[in-house]
Amino acid sequence: MIYRLSLLVLLLLSLVCLKAVAEEPLFRVSVMTNDFVLPSKLEKLRGWAAEQQIELKGFYVENLNTDSEWLNADLLLIDTPRGNDRAKVMAAIKEKLASTSIPWLAIGGGPPVSQHLSKPIMGQVMAYYSAGGESNFRHLFQYLNAWHLKQPLDDIPKPQPMPESGIYHPDAGKMFNNWADYIAWGKSRWPSDAPVLAIAMSSTFISNSQTMFYDQLIRQVEQAGGIPLVFWFDRHQASGLEDMIAQAEPVMLVNTTHMVSGELRKKEFQRLDIPVVIGLTSREHDIESWREATQGINAGMSAAMVSIPESLGMSDPLVLAALENGEPVAIPEQLDLLVGRFMAQAKLKQLPREQIRLALMFWNTPAGEKNLSASNLNIPRSIEQISQGLIAEGYDIDSMTEPQIISSAHLMLSAYYHPQKLLELLENGQAMTLPVAEYKDWLNTLPDNRQQELLSTWGLPEDNWAVRDIDGQPMFVIPAIQNQHLLWLPQPPRADKLGESTHDLKQAPGHLYLATYLLLRNAYQANALIHLGTHGTQEWTPGKDRGLWAYDYPNLAVGNMPVFYPYIQDNIGEAIQAKRRGRAITISHQTPPYSPSGLYDELLTIHDLMHQYMQLDEGGVKDQTKSQIIEQAIAFDLHKDLAWDEQQLKQNFDVFFNELHDHLHQLAQATTPVGLHTFGQAAEQPFRIATVMQQLGSPFYERLDVESKELFAKSFDTLTEQKPYTFLASFIEQPALLDTIKDEPLKDMVKQAISHEKALAEDGEIEALIHALQGGFITAGLGGDPVRQPDTTSGTNLYAFDPEKLPSKAAYEASEAVYQSLIDDYQQQNGHYPDKLAFTLWSSEAIRTYGLMEGQILRALGVRPVWNAGGKVIRFEIIPDEQLSQPRVDVVLQVTSVYRDQFDGLMRKLADVIEQLAAQKTSNNVIARNSQLIQQQLLQQGLSEQEAIRYSRARLFSNPPGDYGSGVTDIAMDSTAWDDDKILADTFIQSQSHIYTSQDWGTPVDQLNLLQSQLTGTDAVVLSRSSNLHGLLSTDHPFEYLGGLSAVVKQIDGKNPSLYVSDSRQKQTRMTAANQFISDELRTRYKNPQWIKGMQNEGYAGTVEMLKIVNNVFGWQVMDANMIRPDQWQALHETYVMDKRDLGLNEWFEEMNPTAQAQLIERMIEAIRKGYWDASEQTRQELVSRWQTLVDEKGADKGAEKTVDYIQQSLVGFGLEGIQPEAATGTTETVSGQILEQQQQNEMPDFYWLWILLGLLSVISAGICHRIYQYQQWKIYDR
Repeated sequence: MIYRLSLLVLLLLSLVCLKAVAEEPLFRVSVMTNDFVLPSKLEKLRGWAAEQQIELKGFYVENLNTDSEWLNADLLLIDTPRGNDRAKVMAAIKEKLASTSIPWLAIGGGPPVSQHLSKPIMGQVMAYYSAGGESNFRHLFQYLNAWHLKQPLDDIPKPQPMPESGIYHPDAGKMFNNWADYIAWGKSRWPSDAPVLAIAMSSTFISNSQTMFYDQLIRQVEQAGGIPLVFWFDRHQASGLEDMIAQAEPVMLVNTTHMVSGELRKKEFQRLDIPVVIGLTSREHDIESWREATQGINAGMSAAMVSIPESLGMSDPLVLAALENGEPVAIPEQLDLLVGRFMAQAKLKQLPREQIRLALMFWNTPAGEKNLSASNLNIPRSIEQISQGLIAEGYDIDSMTEPQIISSAHLMLSAYYHPQKLLELLENGQAMTLPVAEYKDWLNTLPDNRQQELLSTWGLPEDNWAVRDIDGQPMFVIPAIQNQHLLWLPQPPRADKLGESTHDLKQAPGHLYLATYLLLRNAYQANALIHLGTHGTQEWTPGKDRGLWAYDYPNLAVGNMPVFYPYIQDNIGEAIQAKRRGRAITISHQTPPYSPSGLYDELLTIHDLMHQYMQLDEGGVKDQTKSQIIEQAIAFDLHKDLAWDEQQLKQNFDVFFNELHDHLHQLAQATTPVGLHTFGQAAEQPFRIATVMQQLGSPFYERLDVESKELFAKSFDTLTEQKPYTFLASFIEQPALLDTIKDEPLKDMVKQAISHEKALAEDGEIEALIHALQGGFITAGLGGDPVRQPDTTSGTNLYAFDPEKLPSKAAYEASEAVYQSLIDDYQQQNGHYPDKLAFTLWSSEAIRTYGLMEGQILRALGVRPVWNAGGKVIRFEIIPDEQLSQPRVDVVLQVTSVYRDQFDGLMRKLADVIEQLAAQKTSNNVIARNSQLIQQQLLQQGLSEQEAIRYSRARLFSNPPGDYGSGVTDIAMDSTAWDDDKILADTFIQSQSHIYTSQDWGTPVDQLNLLQSQLTGTDAVVLSRSSNLHGLLSTDHPFEYLGGLSAVVKQIDGKNPSLYVSDSRQKQTRMTAANQFISDELRTRYKNPQWIKGMQNEGYAGTVEMLKIVNNVFGWQVMDANMIRPDQWQALHETYVMDKRDLGLNEWFEEMNPTAQAQLIERMIEAIRKGYWDASEQTRQELVSRWQTLVDEKGADKGAEKTVDYIQQSLVGFGLEGIQPEAATGTTETVSGQILEQQQQNEMPDFYWLWILLGLLSVISAGICHRIYQYQQWKIYDR
């Protein structure tokens, strides 16, 4: 019995063991990789391996622990697709790998490497795995199973290598070698005339069996009526791309992979001559989390997958996929963007030109119904040039002249300031309608959160101020004029509320704004949109910073319309925003030409006196000449420019004399823009030669043996008589004479000059725009200041350099001397070493100087960059105390929103090293000392110790992600809406109180007053200027940011900090006090007859430029009163109102645009009314008298009510007759924002208007002093 029981137990045990053996895998494989390999690949490998009773486990080096489970295997496969992947993986496992006896094989990223494997086995395993694809992987595991069991291997199918190039379609069941085979297969499924979308992929998606995204994209292209051509190619072949797709004649190419051999690809793009779109996958997010992310593309991905492709000519970066279960999956609405753009491009390519419908938008800037302009571009003449170019190419457009364009633009703009004119415009064919019902149907297609945001912000669409009842149906009435197949119109204001400007950039654009773009897309059915000039507002509306969602507002506006954007070549930073956030292809245009400033009037007189003085012997005549010099210097406030008072001047005349003489030479040599640029129209040859002469600069003058200091210290109008000019002109006009130059270096310079002048003469702008409108490829081109960078191009698609290379080695080396000059000047002026500096960082400046300002910041902190072999900055390292030549200085970095979007990787490195410094407890570490002080303040506010430490170390401040602008500029201009300029500092603080650290990305800290705490005790603030086109008065950004920081520091400390400009406009960068910079800018440009005459030659557009300058002077006045002196206001009055220089300015303003002169007078009056400028009684009378003439007799529009009231009171006080009240016509007064106070939608009886007017008067008499503080921005510039 016992025997039988024993047998039974043994039998049961045997069965259990057999079952266990059956369940035990025959073979165990570990796959070691890094996060470049997606998890879905390993999951699929695991499933195929299990079919062969092989257990496969995947391991990522990023997640390795110490238990070495990955070594518990019979075979280790190391999967490293790229060289850097292999380096990373091998570095992590090499020690344990060296001590193991298990067989292993490294595949990819270099030649295969193995240990403990025979060569035949290694070769077969490598061949199966590297070729990939489901069939090869299944055969691999059959092979491993047979090898392990020592079974025959010959019966297993051999590896099928992946071809170097091919075409993929999921329904084909095979790959195609060429277009002919592919189209033959698909002939029955696609219409013969269907457009082709080429999609470049990496073959690894096929080898890794991760084609879901491409399958989805293929289906959608086919549903839209197109032919999908998904392909990969031999990227090392010069014509690899063309060989695969040229025969298919695609209308657009989407690149979804790394395109190596960039120069080869760039040439192929030009030959293929089709737009190339950047298609991206977010590897950090699933679909839903990507939709909610503030950044659509992370910093590391942006450099490799956006910046470098842009340099090849690619554009419109679209995030098309995100990861679901470890595999790229299409984001449906993003595919809609791509396929919609493709179909729109197909129409541009295929429709006859006379059927193409175009739209053109221009900008209303500065505020005012008579103002249209863009950065240094003559808008009316540019529209005329563009229309002529289109007509010549066969587009259905009637000729347009400059006067017609100006008058029509004014009529369209008037409706935004006087809404009662809308119906009149509609009756006269100067407006179009969009049914509110159509807009609401579109609105209902948006996600719920977008609908609610728009409705809660702006109310119901039918209640919009621009809605009128037309034939019983509510309609948006939108100012626009249709010229056959060209619809041209002003870009509407972003805000929907009448009287509001648009400075709350976090706020959604209004119904009218979106309805206007919807009209272009749907009702008018524009095939393409031209955004004319630098720049509009669409690309600055809320949404992700880059890699935008389909439902972000920039995309909701333009949809899938191809956007072509003539953009000034000098402003690369903002051009990149137009490309990445505006879906635009930029067409770069030239700056105005440049000329040496020369001397004029009083400057010429005193310079001549100085030369007489130097030549005279001691005696009465010399003494008399000295007196004249002193008298002239004081009379024209030249001593104030140099920070001398009259007593010092007289006591130390010899020192002052030398300083003034050098200063006059510096003014004479300054580069001054002359006039504006007209798109597609090169400057006249004398101006081109003058520009080229400055491109060559001092080395050229020295080669000609010309004394450069005195060269231009003559009247500006003698330039063409100077030797450098006449010498260059002779060879530019007759290049054949070049061989007569025997001096080889000089000959090389003249060759360069001839080439540069030719580039200026042949701008290629109209040609590029029309080529883009015909569906062609626009070559990528360098941007920048053409004087500093003569290779700057026009008629090209602008791009910037790799942001990971900032600062360059050269820029960092150059920063030492510039930073030292800042320290030296500050010490000389203040008697002590600075403890804290603030810097305002702008994208365009960083791009132009390759990080010169950033180098200065590193010098202040006592840190240095560490570059890799490719020139990329991999980190900043702290310089030990004992190696420092001077103390560290604490820094506060205010970062513009464009800089934040484009240099976020650099910001993270800066934040990291600053946090390291703040943690060091050395005695002389001011960064740590200030952080500890702020930490204590934060603890007292109730923060935890961890939070207090984190926030106390924050030094980088900006807008929140997706938000643009500070809100300061329009508030400064809307000066009748506030009585206390504290609002300007408060607004700046509110917009910039978001920190960027190693742990925070835009965290709001306004409730903690952290920006104020960090700025407390700021000694100086620094801004970079590197463009010969722009100074501190040519645009509003300098007073917005440099002035904004100054205003905040004054509010905190009771005094303004020292303000400096890192001036890189010439080859030798120098540090200049900001008030000195402004003074020089006024002398060389805005008081200079050369600049003024240049603007007079621009006609209407020149009047608007002059208005902008006066506005910006006022902006500086209210932000930092130390920047503008009373005598400078007086000089502007004498120049632009009293026409001191006899240039016929008053007659010119009256003819071209009397409202512009009235507006600049109103701005001067505001400086007086608000107490900034204590003008003399004579000056006040001259101002108001001229204003009265312009308004009463010349048809100028009146400005803000408070300003007009003040003027009228002044007129009465001077015994002059005030303006008679306007008749009760219903005309609404212009407000300082984009449009007016609210009006009723329908016509009302006169007694209603009377009650409304009485109500408004009662409100005013009740003493309301402040309008709404939160303004939104109509004109957004942000560097």
